[in-house]
Amino acid sequence: MPVLAATPDVRVLLDVSQHMAQADPDNQRMAALEMLLGLLPAGAHGGIWTYAADAQPLVNHGRITGLWRQTAVLKLQEVGARSGGSNLSGALRTALWDADQPSQRKRHLLVVTAAGAVEVPNEQELLASQLSMLKQAGIRLHAIGLGGSRADRVRLKQLALGTGGYFAEVASPEGLVDAVVKVHDHALQPARLPGVEAGSFRVDAGVDEITVLRLRNQDDPGLVLQDPLGTRFSRTSARTRVRWHEGRRYDLLSLRAPTPGTWRFKAGNNGQTRVLAVGDLSLQLDGLTGMMFPGGPKRFPLALSSRGGNVTDGDFLDLLHVSAELETPSAREPLVVERQPEGGFALDLLKLAESGDHVLRVVVRGPTFERQLLVPFVVRNPVTLEIR
Repeated sequence: MPVLAATPDVRVLLDVSQHMAQADPDNQRMAALEMLLGLLPAGAHGGIWTYAADAQPLVNHGRITGLWRQTAVLKLQEVGARSGGSNLSGALRTALWDADQPSQRKRHLLVVTAAGAVEVPNEQELLASQLSMLKQAGIRLHAIGLGGSRADRVRLKQLALGTGGYFAEVASPEGLVDAVVKVHDHALQPARLPGVEAGSFRVDAGVDEITVLRLRNQDDPGLVLQDPLGTRFSRTSARTRVRWHEGRRYDLLSLRAPTPGTWRFKAGNNGQTRVLAVGDLSLQLDGLTGMMFPGGPKRFPLALSSRGGNVTDGDFLDLLHVSAELETPSAREPLVVERQPEGGFALDLLKLAESGDHVLRVVVRGPTFERQLLVPFVVRNPVTLEIR
């Protein structure tokens, strides 16, 4: 059974070099990161650094609260370009100042957006040392590369692959929001409420908070939700228990203590909407890295937790129906799901054969609740890490 991860620690390194300013002149990466800030769970830890020739703190590392989010959004709006190239190696040293210290937060997550480079003596040896440090500290690096040199992409892929992280290569700034969503979904594995595609979803009594994320086009109508009592929530609704953020390409609504029952979309559900649930039940899928190699068979342990502890009660687990399927670039393939003697489940995949983007989908159904996991990853042909 996988060991359930503690509260995550998410650190963001943001490239603000002149090269990056040219690749993203409208600062769309700022809007994408604002969305990420809204998706991070309360109580997690986070910090943001900007870097060009050197790294500077933008938002101090600490516990994520409402004030922390507000400060971070304001600081992102103030970011401008700095002269010089982007010294990735130096920025990693700055953001990971405490990597050699023990941490109760089992999963450290680092998101990097990068382009351009400065020459660093013995770069390969330095990156090899940093990869070793990341692995020893249990830190996963998730990289988003916009433009940039081939050398940058190789270095980021090495660090992401070596730590089990997710790497996304973005051809234009318009792809940054989608890339950030994939990094979030892979790294944090948020539980979803199913049924959104049909225009409604059911909130059970164990849900403390829901977050609705809609990716949209500029001409999409406004998002309107209706709760089981008939109350409607829109951008202009009263803000009690509601946090709403409207970005260039997305709407983000978080609602505390949602009324149990069936919620409906009255407007704005465009097929790119998901509802995340925070509550007394969470899921943890183990063994799935951001980049996988073809081959098999592969087994992925799945654990359920309630208020931070593994659920091992056999009578309760007997009431659950767990199904899983793999979405490949060309098809959907069912996975075999087995109960484990020590509790939890295991998902068995015979073979990974096709290169490209994949999504592992898991649905857990109980008598009074339903949860869903959608975890993206990429299948690539083997890459040699040159470590001297």
